[in-house]
Amino acid sequence: MFTIGAVLAREALSAADHRDGRRVLPGDVAWLTGLKLIAHPVLVWLLGRGAILAGLPLAEASLAVLVLVAALPSAANASMLAERFGADNGRIAAVILVSTVLGFFTFTVVAQLV
Repeated sequence: MFTIGAVLAREALSAADHRDGRRVLPGDVAWLTGLKLIAHPVLVWLLGRGAILAGLPLAEASLAVLVLVAALPSAANASMLAERFGADNGRIAAVILVSTVLGFFTFTVVAQLV
């Protein structure tokens, strides 16, 4: 959380200076968070289910673990990678923050379904 706070604070300062002209759009954060918290676990479940149906040695318990890991919120180290590779840190930090907050609810739902 410290990393997220530091990145958000730095982005707020740079936005006040209007140096780079980038800003975080709520729509961007919403669809990226949706991809991470909803589409990612669904895709992992579909691929795992397909692997089981194809006869690959994937146990149901292993598939459940894979889906639960996919349902976790975005990791804080994503902001460090974004910093390293010059990505939009404000957007990444916002996605991490929103996915962490919403992840409390979505992870619980996924855990009940799996």
